[in-house]
Amino acid sequence: GLAYAEGVFSHLPDGPVYWDEHHQISAVLSRRLNELYAQGQQRRLNNEGPLQYILSQPPLAWAWYIGLGLVLSYLLFRAKRRQRIIPVLEPNTNTSLEFVSTIGRLYFIQNKHRKLAQQQMKLFLAYVRDRYHLPTRELNDQFTRQLTVRSDVPAELIARILRFHRNIESSGFLSEKSLVDFHRTLESFYKNCK
Repeated sequence: GLAYAEGVFSHLPDGPVYWDEHHQISAVLSRRLNELYAQGQQRRLNNEGPLQYILSQPPLAWAWYIGLGLVLSYLLFRAKRRQRIIPVLEPNTNTSLEFVSTIGRLYFIQNKHRKLAQQQMKLFLAYVRDRYHLPTRELNDQFTRQLTVRSDVPAELIARILRFHRNIESSGFLSEKSLVDFHRTLESFYKNCK
């Protein structure tokens, strides 16, 4: 193997050989270029750059490699898509009770007891629809029985609420005492229902 390789390459001159399959130049020019490049290569090897000095000193080499690692890590982890921070939203406060009490005081101060009682009845019927899933279009005996069964409130109390409702709707005026009685009856229902 070695004797064959020496025989094959024995006709080549001493010095660097440049293999180029794209450009063909004359032998004289080739020899001249080989002489020039050999000297230039020696000059380049003797000339040290800043990176060669850094890599020749072990502490500087460590610092160089650590810095390179940090830069690569930064690029790797920062390449991910960044999302903006989701802001913390304050929960909405439930002001419906404050609203109802404000409207109630307004009606009470203006002596609109009938309107206040109608509003309370609307809220009562909405409560029955939402909590017990009962239709409230017809407030008859069947409604009273179903509400008694589902709410576990005595039928007399429900009948009293419905009587108050009929009186409120039929009369054009409601006294303060009747309004207070109606309110207490509704409160009794809310406290005793399941």
